Amino acid sequence: MLKVAIVGCGRIFDKHMNSIVDLKNKFKLVSICDINKKRLKEKSSNTEVNEYLDYNLMVSKEEIDVVSVLTDSGSHEKIINDLIGKVKNIIVEKPFTLTTSGARGIVDECKKKSTRLFVVHQNRLNRTIKKLFELKKSGAFGKIFLCSVNLYWSRSNDYYNSDKWRGKWKSDGGVIANQGIHFIDIIQKLLGDPYLISAESANALNDIEAEDTAVVNFRYKNNCLVTFQFTTAIRPKNLEGSISIFSENGSFQIGGIALNKIRQINLKDYKSKGSIDDQITDVYGEGHHTFYSKIYKEITEGIKSEFDATNFVNQIRLLNAIYKSIEDSQRVIFDKKLDYNTKLGIYES
Repeated sequence: MLKVAIVGCGRIFDKHMNSIVDLKNKFKLVSICDINKKRLKEKSSNTEVNEYLDYNLMVSKEEIDVVSVLTDSGSHEKIINDLIGKVKNIIVEKPFTLTTSGARGIVDECKKKSTRLFVVHQNRLNRTIKKLFELKKSGAFGKIFLCSVNLYWSRSNDYYNSDKWRGKWKSDGGVIANQGIHFIDIIQKLLGDPYLISAESANALNDIEAEDTAVVNFRYKNNCLVTFQFTTAIRPKNLEGSISIFSENGSFQIGGIALNKIRQINLKDYKSKGSIDDQITDVYGEGHHTFYSKIYKEITEGIKSEFDATNFVNQIRLLNAIYKSIEDSQRVIFDKKLDYNTKLGIYES
Protein backbone atom coordinates (compact mmCIF):
# COMPACT_ATOMS: atom_id res chain seq x y z
CA MET A 1 0.00 0.00 0.00
CA LEU A 2 1.29 3.43 -0.94
CA LYS A 3 1.04 6.29 1.55
CA VAL A 4 -0.19 9.50 -0.09
CA ALA A 5 -0.12 13.16 0.91
CA ILE A 6 -1.99 15.95 -0.86
CA VAL A 7 -0.75 19.53 -1.23
CA GLY A 8 -3.57 21.93 -2.09
CA CYS A 9 -7.20 21.66 -0.99
CA GLY A 10 -8.88 23.61 -3.77
CA ARG A 11 -11.48 22.89 -6.43
CA ILE A 12 -9.97 19.60 -7.69
CA PHE A 13 -9.14 18.19 -4.23
CA ASP A 14 -12.25 16.02 -3.90
CA LYS A 15 -11.59 14.22 -7.18
CA HIS A 16 -8.17 13.16 -5.95
CA MET A 17 -9.17 12.38 -2.38
CA ASN A 18 -12.17 10.29 -3.46
CA SER A 19 -10.03 8.33 -5.91
CA ILE A 20 -7.42 7.61 -3.22
CA VAL A 21 -10.06 6.59 -0.67
CA ASP A 22 -11.90 4.39 -3.18
CA LEU A 23 -8.66 2.57 -3.99
CA LYS A 24 -8.14 1.67 -0.32
CA ASN A 25 -6.32 -1.56 -1.15
CA LYS A 26 -3.70 0.43 -3.07
CA PHE A 27 -3.43 3.81 -1.33
CA LYS A 28 -3.73 5.32 2.12
CA LEU A 29 -4.19 9.07 2.52
CA VAL A 30 -2.01 10.04 5.49
CA SER A 31 -1.79 13.85 5.38
CA ILE A 32 -3.00 16.97 3.60
CA CYS A 33 -1.52 20.44 3.34
CA ASP A 34 -2.88 23.86 2.47
CA ILE A 35 -1.88 27.42 3.35
CA ASN A 36 -5.55 28.26 4.04
CA LYS A 37 -6.40 27.05 7.56
CA LYS A 38 -10.16 27.20 7.04
CA ARG A 39 -10.05 25.21 3.83
CA LEU A 40 -7.65 22.71 5.38
CA LYS A 41 -10.04 22.10 8.28
CA GLU A 42 -13.02 21.71 5.96
CA LYS A 43 -11.30 19.10 3.81
CA SER A 44 -9.87 17.13 6.72
CA SER A 45 -13.04 17.13 8.84
CA ASN A 46 -14.28 13.75 7.58
CA THR A 47 -10.91 12.05 7.31
CA GLU A 48 -8.32 10.67 9.71
CA VAL A 49 -5.31 12.50 8.32
CA ASN A 50 -2.64 14.81 9.65
CA GLU A 51 -2.94 18.49 8.72
CA TYR A 52 -0.09 20.75 7.67
CA LEU A 53 0.31 24.35 6.58
CA ASP A 54 3.85 23.71 5.31
CA TYR A 55 4.54 20.89 2.83
CA ASN A 56 8.27 20.86 3.65
CA LEU A 57 7.43 20.17 7.28
CA MET A 58 4.95 17.52 6.20
CA VAL A 59 7.44 15.49 4.15
CA SER A 60 10.08 15.80 6.88
CA LYS A 61 7.75 14.32 9.50
CA GLU A 62 5.73 11.76 7.53
CA GLU A 63 6.61 8.54 5.73
CA ILE A 64 5.17 9.32 2.30
CA ASP A 65 5.39 7.34 -0.93
CA VAL A 66 3.46 9.76 -3.16
CA VAL A 67 2.72 13.48 -2.94
CA SER A 68 -0.10 14.87 -5.10
CA VAL A 69 0.35 18.57 -5.91
CA LEU A 70 -3.00 20.26 -6.61
CA THR A 71 -2.12 23.92 -6.20
CA ASP A 72 -2.26 26.69 -8.81
CA SER A 73 -0.11 26.01 -11.88
CA GLY A 74 2.23 28.90 -11.18
CA SER A 75 3.28 27.38 -7.85
CA HIS A 76 4.02 23.92 -9.23
CA GLU A 77 7.63 24.58 -10.18
CA LYS A 78 8.75 25.65 -6.71
CA ILE A 79 6.79 22.97 -4.87
CA ILE A 80 7.98 20.17 -7.16
CA ASN A 81 11.61 21.30 -6.96
CA ASP A 82 11.32 21.38 -3.16
CA LEU A 83 9.92 17.83 -3.13
CA ILE A 84 12.32 16.22 -5.61
CA GLY A 85 14.67 13.92 -3.73
CA LYS A 86 12.53 14.02 -0.59
CA VAL A 87 9.83 11.73 -1.98
CA LYS A 88 10.11 9.06 -4.66
CA ASN A 89 6.88 9.84 -6.51
CA ILE A 90 5.03 13.07 -7.26
CA ILE A 91 1.67 13.50 -8.99
CA VAL A 92 0.85 16.98 -10.28
CA GLU A 93 -2.18 18.49 -11.96
CA LYS A 94 -1.77 19.83 -15.49
CA PRO A 95 0.06 21.86 -16.63
CA PHE A 96 2.98 20.72 -14.51
CA THR A 97 4.59 24.14 -14.92
CA LEU A 98 3.99 27.24 -17.04
CA THR A 99 7.39 27.90 -18.63
CA THR A 100 9.44 25.68 -20.93
CA SER A 101 12.68 26.36 -19.06
CA GLY A 102 10.94 25.43 -15.82
CA ALA A 103 9.68 22.19 -17.35
CA ARG A 104 13.14 21.23 -18.58
CA GLY A 105 14.68 22.05 -15.21
CA ILE A 106 12.16 19.93 -13.30
CA VAL A 107 12.64 16.91 -15.55
CA ASP A 108 16.43 17.17 -15.27
CA GLU A 109 16.25 17.31 -11.46
CA CYS A 110 13.90 14.33 -11.34
CA LYS A 111 16.40 12.28 -13.33
CA LYS A 112 19.31 13.34 -11.12
CA LYS A 113 17.51 12.49 -7.89
CA SER A 114 15.53 9.42 -9.05
CA THR A 115 12.11 10.97 -8.47
CA ARG A 116 9.17 10.01 -10.68
CA LEU A 117 6.81 12.84 -11.67
CA PHE A 118 3.39 12.03 -13.14
CA VAL A 119 1.21 14.67 -14.82
CA VAL A 120 -2.58 14.36 -14.51
CA HIS A 121 -4.29 14.25 -17.89
CA GLN A 122 -7.24 12.13 -16.86
CA ASN A 123 -9.27 12.74 -20.03
CA ARG A 124 -6.90 10.41 -21.91
CA LEU A 125 -8.53 7.64 -19.87
CA ASN A 126 -12.12 8.47 -20.82
CA ARG A 127 -13.70 5.57 -22.69
CA THR A 128 -14.53 7.93 -25.54
CA ILE A 129 -10.94 9.13 -25.90
CA LYS A 130 -9.58 5.60 -25.65
CA LYS A 131 -11.88 4.70 -28.55
CA LEU A 132 -10.49 7.65 -30.53
CA PHE A 133 -6.91 6.50 -29.98
CA GLU A 134 -7.89 2.91 -30.76
CA LEU A 135 -9.40 3.91 -34.12
CA LYS A 136 -6.33 5.98 -35.00
CA LYS A 137 -3.95 3.13 -34.13
CA SER A 138 -5.97 0.63 -36.17
CA GLY A 139 -5.81 2.83 -39.26
CA ALA A 140 -9.60 3.17 -39.40
CA PHE A 141 -9.40 6.88 -40.19
CA GLY A 142 -6.87 6.71 -42.97
CA LYS A 143 -5.66 10.24 -43.64
CA ILE A 144 -7.08 12.78 -41.16
CA PHE A 145 -7.39 16.15 -42.85
CA LEU A 146 -9.46 18.25 -40.42
CA CYS A 147 -10.25 18.36 -36.69
CA SER A 148 -12.66 20.69 -34.94
CA VAL A 149 -12.25 21.03 -31.17
CA ASN A 150 -14.70 23.00 -29.03
CA LEU A 151 -14.66 23.88 -25.34
CA TYR A 152 -17.74 25.91 -24.39
CA TRP A 153 -17.74 26.13 -20.60
CA SER A 154 -19.03 28.56 -18.02
CA ARG A 155 -16.74 30.25 -15.50
CA SER A 156 -18.19 33.39 -13.96
CA ASN A 157 -16.38 36.30 -12.36
CA ASP A 158 -17.30 34.69 -9.03
CA TYR A 159 -15.23 31.67 -10.04
CA TYR A 160 -12.25 33.83 -11.00
CA ASN A 161 -12.58 35.89 -7.82
CA SER A 162 -12.77 32.79 -5.59
CA ASP A 163 -8.95 32.59 -5.55
CA LYS A 164 -6.63 35.49 -6.21
CA TRP A 165 -4.45 33.45 -8.60
CA ARG A 166 -7.21 32.58 -11.08
CA GLY A 167 -6.87 34.13 -14.52
CA LYS A 168 -3.49 35.68 -13.69
CA TRP A 169 -0.52 35.31 -16.05
CA LYS A 170 1.94 34.46 -13.29
CA SER A 171 -0.11 31.74 -11.65
CA ASP A 172 -2.70 30.41 -14.07
CA GLY A 173 -3.05 31.85 -17.57
CA GLY A 174 -6.45 31.87 -19.22
CA VAL A 175 -8.78 29.37 -20.85
CA ILE A 176 -6.01 28.00 -23.08
CA ALA A 177 -3.62 27.10 -20.26
CA ASN A 178 -6.18 26.06 -17.66
CA GLN A 179 -9.05 24.36 -19.45
CA GLY A 180 -7.99 24.13 -23.10
CA ILE A 181 -4.80 22.23 -22.34
CA HIS A 182 -6.87 19.05 -21.83
CA PHE A 183 -8.03 19.24 -25.44
CA ILE A 184 -4.62 20.29 -26.77
CA ASP A 185 -3.17 17.24 -25.01
CA ILE A 186 -5.54 14.87 -26.80
CA ILE A 187 -4.80 16.35 -30.23
CA GLN A 188 -1.06 16.37 -29.53
CA LYS A 189 -1.17 12.68 -28.58
CA LEU A 190 -3.36 11.88 -31.59
CA LEU A 191 -1.48 13.82 -34.27
CA GLY A 192 1.83 14.90 -32.76
CA ASP A 193 3.24 18.43 -32.81
CA PRO A 194 1.96 20.93 -35.37
CA TYR A 195 4.16 22.65 -37.92
CA LEU A 196 2.41 26.03 -37.82
CA ILE A 197 0.42 27.80 -35.10
CA SER A 198 -1.84 30.84 -35.24
CA ALA A 199 -4.00 32.10 -32.41
CA GLU A 200 -6.12 34.99 -31.23
CA SER A 201 -7.73 35.69 -27.87
CA ALA A 202 -10.13 38.04 -26.13
CA ASN A 203 -11.76 38.79 -22.81
CA ALA A 204 -15.43 38.39 -23.61
CA LEU A 205 -17.21 38.56 -20.26
CA ASN A 206 -14.75 37.91 -17.45
CA ASP A 207 -12.62 40.57 -15.78
CA ILE A 208 -9.27 38.75 -15.71
CA GLU A 209 -5.67 39.42 -16.79
CA ALA A 210 -5.50 36.54 -19.24
CA GLU A 211 -8.04 35.43 -21.85
CA ASP A 212 -11.46 33.85 -21.35
CA THR A 213 -11.94 33.19 -25.09
CA ALA A 214 -9.56 32.01 -27.80
CA VAL A 215 -9.34 30.56 -31.28
CA VAL A 216 -6.23 28.46 -31.98
CA ASN A 217 -5.27 26.91 -35.33
CA PHE A 218 -2.72 24.18 -36.04
CA ARG A 219 -1.37 23.18 -39.45
CA TYR A 220 0.57 19.94 -39.82
CA LYS A 221 3.21 19.15 -42.42
CA ASN A 222 0.78 16.74 -44.10
CA ASN A 223 -1.67 19.71 -44.41
CA CYS A 224 -4.04 18.45 -41.73
CA LEU A 225 -5.78 21.42 -40.11
CA VAL A 226 -7.01 21.63 -36.51
CA THR A 227 -9.13 24.44 -35.15
CA PHE A 228 -9.78 24.98 -31.46
CA GLN A 229 -12.50 27.23 -30.04
CA PHE A 230 -12.09 27.76 -26.30
CA THR A 231 -14.23 29.90 -24.01
CA THR A 232 -15.26 30.08 -20.37
CA ALA A 233 -17.73 32.88 -21.16
CA ILE A 234 -20.70 30.61 -21.92
CA ARG A 235 -23.77 31.57 -19.91
CA PRO A 236 -25.54 30.42 -17.84
CA LYS A 237 -23.91 26.94 -17.66
CA ASN A 238 -21.46 24.60 -19.38
CA LEU A 239 -22.54 23.74 -22.91
CA GLU A 240 -20.09 21.39 -24.62
CA GLY A 241 -16.67 19.80 -24.84
CA SER A 242 -16.29 18.15 -28.24
CA ILE A 243 -13.84 16.79 -30.80
CA SER A 244 -14.77 16.11 -34.43
CA ILE A 245 -12.44 14.16 -36.72
CA PHE A 246 -12.78 14.25 -40.51
CA SER A 247 -10.78 11.78 -42.59
CA GLU A 248 -10.63 10.08 -45.96
CA ASN A 249 -12.60 7.16 -44.49
CA GLY A 250 -15.32 9.19 -42.80
CA SER A 251 -16.00 11.08 -39.61
CA PHE A 252 -15.97 10.60 -35.85
CA GLN A 253 -17.38 12.88 -33.17
CA ILE A 254 -17.12 13.00 -29.38
CA GLY A 255 -19.38 15.40 -27.50
CA GLY A 256 -21.20 15.86 -24.22
CA ILE A 257 -20.26 18.36 -21.56
CA ALA A 258 -16.73 17.03 -21.28
CA LEU A 259 -15.88 14.53 -24.00
CA ASN A 260 -18.08 11.88 -22.39
CA LYS A 261 -20.32 10.85 -25.29
CA ILE A 262 -19.63 9.42 -28.75
CA ARG A 263 -22.05 11.22 -31.03
CA GLN A 264 -21.18 9.35 -34.19
CA ILE A 265 -18.76 6.91 -35.80
CA ASN A 266 -19.31 7.10 -39.54
CA LEU A 267 -16.31 5.31 -40.97
CA LYS A 268 -15.86 3.11 -44.02
CA ASP A 269 -15.99 -0.62 -43.19
CA TYR A 270 -16.45 0.11 -39.47
CA LYS A 271 -18.94 -2.08 -37.66
CA SER A 272 -20.36 -0.46 -34.53
CA LYS A 273 -19.72 -2.22 -31.24
CA GLY A 274 -22.15 -0.20 -29.18
CA SER A 275 -22.31 3.43 -28.17
CA ILE A 276 -20.60 5.26 -25.29
CA ASP A 277 -22.54 7.76 -23.23
CA ASP A 278 -20.85 8.07 -19.83
CA GLN A 279 -22.82 9.97 -17.22
CA ILE A 280 -20.65 12.52 -15.45
CA THR A 281 -21.35 15.00 -12.68
CA ASP A 282 -18.87 17.72 -13.73
CA VAL A 283 -16.41 18.70 -16.45
CA TYR A 284 -13.56 16.82 -14.74
CA GLY A 285 -15.12 13.51 -15.75
CA GLU A 286 -14.38 10.24 -13.97
CA GLY A 287 -10.81 9.65 -15.14
CA HIS A 288 -8.99 10.45 -11.90
CA HIS A 289 -9.92 7.09 -10.38
CA THR A 290 -8.53 5.21 -13.40
CA PHE A 291 -5.48 7.47 -13.39
CA TYR A 292 -4.60 6.62 -9.78
CA SER A 293 -5.13 2.92 -10.39
CA LYS A 294 -2.81 3.08 -13.40
CA ILE A 295 -0.15 5.06 -11.52
CA TYR A 296 -0.21 2.55 -8.66
CA LYS A 297 0.63 -0.27 -11.06
CA GLU A 298 3.36 1.77 -12.74
CA ILE A 299 4.98 2.69 -9.41
CA THR A 300 4.80 -0.72 -7.76
CA GLU A 301 5.91 -2.63 -10.88
CA GLY A 302 8.44 -0.07 -12.12
CA ILE A 303 6.62 0.35 -15.44
CA LYS A 304 7.20 3.29 -17.77
CA SER A 305 4.28 5.73 -17.79
CA GLU A 306 2.70 7.77 -20.56
CA PHE A 307 2.07 10.34 -17.82
CA ASP A 308 5.75 10.81 -17.00
CA ALA A 309 6.59 14.52 -17.01
CA THR A 310 9.33 13.92 -19.58
CA ASN A 311 6.56 13.39 -22.13
CA PHE A 312 5.01 16.79 -21.41
CA VAL A 313 7.93 19.21 -21.71
CA ASN A 314 7.04 19.74 -25.35
CA GLN A 315 3.43 20.38 -24.34
CA ILE A 316 4.55 23.32 -22.20
CA ARG A 317 6.62 24.55 -25.16
CA LEU A 318 3.56 24.25 -27.42
CA LEU A 319 1.41 26.10 -24.89
CA ASN A 320 3.85 29.00 -24.87
CA ALA A 321 4.12 28.96 -28.66
CA ILE A 322 0.35 29.49 -28.79
CA TYR A 323 0.62 32.48 -26.47
CA LYS A 324 3.59 33.75 -28.52
CA SER A 325 1.36 33.80 -31.59
CA ILE A 326 -1.22 35.82 -29.66
CA GLU A 327 1.30 38.26 -28.20
CA ASP A 328 3.07 38.90 -31.51
CA SER A 329 -0.11 38.78 -33.64
CA GLN A 330 1.55 36.46 -36.12
CA ARG A 331 1.89 32.81 -37.05
CA VAL A 332 4.55 30.75 -35.31
CA ILE A 333 6.53 27.94 -36.92
CA PHE A 334 6.82 25.47 -34.06
CA ASP A 335 10.46 24.80 -33.15
CA LYS A 336 11.29 22.24 -30.44
CA LYS A 337 14.58 24.03 -29.76
CA LEU A 338 12.91 27.26 -28.61
CA ASP A 339 11.39 28.09 -25.23
CA TYR A 340 8.92 30.76 -26.47
CA ASN A 341 9.06 33.05 -23.44
CA THR A 342 5.70 34.77 -22.95
CA LYS A 343 3.71 36.38 -20.17
CA LEU A 344 2.64 32.93 -19.03
CA GLY A 345 4.21 32.05 -15.69
CA ILE A 346 6.26 35.27 -15.66
CA TYR A 347 4.23 38.49 -15.89
CA GLU A 348 2.96 40.12 -12.70
CA SER A 349 0.73 43.19 -12.77
